[in-house]
Amino acid sequence: MKQKNSGGIVLLLALLSSATAIVPHLPVVWTIAGSDSGGGAGIQADLPTFRDFGCHGCSVVTALTAQNSLGVRHVQSATAVSILAQIEALADDLPADAVKIGMVGNAEAAHAIADGLEKFLAARPGKAVAVVLDPVLVATSGARLSDGCALDALLNRLGPLATLVTPNLIEAEVLLGLDPGALQNASRHVVEEAAKALLQRMKCGAVVIKGGHASGSGNSFASDVLVSQAAHPGELAASAALLEAQSEGEGEEEEEAELTAPATATRAVWLSSARVASPHTHGTGCTLSSACAASLAKGSAVGCDDVLDALVLAKGYVSQGIADARAVGKGPGPVAHTGFPTWRPPVVSSSAVETTAHYSSLPVVEFPSLPASLAPAPASLTGGLDEAGGRLVFAKCQDGAAHFELYPIVASAEWVEKLARLGAKDVQLRIKTKDAASLSAEVARAQAACLRHGCRLWVNDHWALAVAHNTYGCHVGQTDLADGSVGRDGLAAIAAAGVRLGVSTATATELAGALHLSPSYIALGPLFTTRSKDSEYDPRGPALMRAWRHLMPPDMPLVGIGGIDLSNAQHVLEQGSMQANDSALPGIAVISAITSADDTEAAMREWQVLWQ
Repeated sequence: MKQKNSGGIVLLLALLSSATAIVPHLPVVWTIAGSDSGGGAGIQADLPTFRDFGCHGCSVVTALTAQNSLGVRHVQSATAVSILAQIEALADDLPADAVKIGMVGNAEAAHAIADGLEKFLAARPGKAVAVVLDPVLVATSGARLSDGCALDALLNRLGPLATLVTPNLIEAEVLLGLDPGALQNASRHVVEEAAKALLQRMKCGAVVIKGGHASGSGNSFASDVLVSQAAHPGELAASAALLEAQSEGEGEEEEEAELTAPATATRAVWLSSARVASPHTHGTGCTLSSACAASLAKGSAVGCDDVLDALVLAKGYVSQGIADARAVGKGPGPVAHTGFPTWRPPVVSSSAVETTAHYSSLPVVEFPSLPASLAPAPASLTGGLDEAGGRLVFAKCQDGAAHFELYPIVASAEWVEKLARLGAKDVQLRIKTKDAASLSAEVARAQAACLRHGCRLWVNDHWALAVAHNTYGCHVGQTDLADGSVGRDGLAAIAAAGVRLGVSTATATELAGALHLSPSYIALGPLFTTRSKDSEYDPRGPALMRAWRHLMPPDMPLVGIGGIDLSNAQHVLEQGSMQANDSALPGIAVISAITSADDTEAAMREWQVLWQ
């Protein structure tokens, strides 16, 4: 009896331990900000944002405001003692994975926040805690929300703690001591140099200057510039020496000297979203910064590996929120909080200069080294060039909406033919180490085998051979796009030939670029640890398939790749479908699961039944 009870306890403990192990970590995000009695900004905007990104939100209230949709009537700052006590209480029980700092109010509050965060961070050595600083200085209505003494503390105490600082154009002017309107009427070059100067001045990890307040008629895009010290393949550029003067006359030399850009190399990236014609934008800045913090807290679970990924997701979330916003009181309504960003039907925005169709809430990410063809492009059933807009159009995959199945990746035409005979619908030929003549012969043999057996051949990387042999499609990685291996001419040739294009993605930034390129399918991975190919990214996990599926057009196939076998394939299919019991299941790319199987034919049958 004693042994039975002991065994039962051991089994129960094992079950409890197993159950605990599979419960995902719920990230905790703090908002250190003011309270908006009207419910549209401040902590009232931050907490639902955290929830929409799957985080638990905690709050440190720095000020109470008496405001409604028409304006701010009164501000009462919290004491430094109260602010520090709130931070310490949270640190003892609900330590943050990320922190968003909003309205500070006064210098005493800023110093209390800095003291509390410095103590909290020092107690967690080796633990990365992202800090997003939104320097809330002026309300949308024009009311001052921070006194002049707080500015020095923002720059010198909170700035160095920040992973990312998110001023709008007006706030950047104040932080840099520029005349009002200096950046609102400035060129992209000047705004970019201002961001570099602010990065140096605040000694933070990255700065994004938001362009929502930019002046100019016919401006149909809201463009933000992100400047950081982080490197990205092909995107490291030396910074300029001086910010160009915006006005002539007295004090010009002093202004140029003050805005000297950092001497070290920085990365500058522009992100553009179509402007949504709506007056209901209350809380946009708070919402964007809190979405950045939540994305950084979630990390790879939402495809966020750095501040650029965080900003991509945050802009998508805010664009969606503005589109769904409505009036609640007599004045401008608050940004809506409607869940993690999703794909929306194309919103066409046109001006005298540009016309584009956006296939996602996610912004266009503009890297200087990437080809111009990565601009938004509508897809069609036939490949070619959209001569009217100069956009590339890639042929869609046929045979139904968003339907891919087993997608073996093999290294020889012999394997292609073998799998085609066994009923494979799609096979990718990935050859890395052959001379040009041998490669061409191998692709020709593989294509002939696929035509005989009704299989679709995809060629990895070697787009010119895919075009020359008229294969069904070709697949390229992000490195191929970034380093120019597939430039505009290559992409144009692929599109004109009607060859379909598949693109690898692992992060939100890569997904945004792929969506606006509008390829024939998008791959996500690695989902699990894999030995077949080195990856710079940690395993993404199958749950990210669901986020990707909802961010993509419903008729664009999604393919999961990396470490997938029969033990986890069903979970990948469930996560990657549009909804429960959806017929549009994702594809699964496999390598060793087929090529290393003892019985290839039996392995193919086991896999193929998953889609039946």
